[in-house]
Amino acid sequence: MKNSAAQEPASPGECLFSELTKRGMTQSELAVRTGVSAKHISTVINDAKKISASFARKLDIALGDESGTWLARQTDYDNRMAEIEEKNNITEEEKAAYKKMSDVAGYFIERNFMRNNCGIAEKIIQLRKPLCVSDLTSIPKITYSAAYRAQIANSTAVQSLRSVCLAEALRNRDRGNKNRSQPA
Repeated sequence: MKNSAAQEPASPGECLFSELTKRGMTQSELAVRTGVSAKHISTVINDAKKISASFARKLDIALGDESGTWLARQTDYDNRMAEIEEKNNITEEEKAAYKKMSDVAGYFIERNFMRNNCGIAEKIIQLRKPLCVSDLTSIPKITYSAAYRAQIANSTAVQSLRSVCLAEALRNRDRGNKNRSQPA
């Protein structure tokens, strides 16, 4: 049940097996405590099934863990595996697109929005986030109107925030003036 790649985290099934071993609990006992079949416990331990939300709740109760512990383990594992897959599936075309955008990456690195002390795959993943794309090769396919909408949406959000701050500052100023004009 060992992971083949050193970078892969322990699966929730491996964690469950380890937890049972540490507690001296059998799969059959856990099945009784959770109200599921021993076969279900076995399929989770052997990573043939993921831990569902309802089974995670049962595990939390049966093992005396804090609510959400097992669901968080499954979610964290799924996210980590998706990150590994994403990193491993970067194409040569996307690497070429990144190299063409090195000035953009440099801008983000200079302003500490991206780290520079990592490989090209990590830099590509970092650059996707501020550019709001899941693949750098899709950037030329984005129409000007879509880019404009994104800019306007961002501007509107910033303007709204500025308006709220200004209104609050004016209210505070007005309150201060009222307090000063009232006799003591």
